[in-house]
Amino acid sequence: EILRVIDSMQLSDRTPVATPEGWKNIKEACMVQPSVPMSKAEELFGKVNTVQLPSGKSYLRQVNLAE
Repeated sequence: EILRVIDSMQLSDRTPVATPEGWKNIKEACMVQPSVPMSKAEELFGKVNTVQLPSGKSYLRQVNLAE
């Protein structure tokens, strides 16, 4: 568990992403930090999946860093 947390913290330090609860490795989706504009997120990560929320807001964005 400690290694998973360290991996998550190192990834978040290197890239503007956050890892969800239970995240295990780079093959799983991460969340783009809300402070990153969509244009910058697409430039950094390529494909960005915006999660549809009941509120209609588009701040929850997922990327797969393994691709």
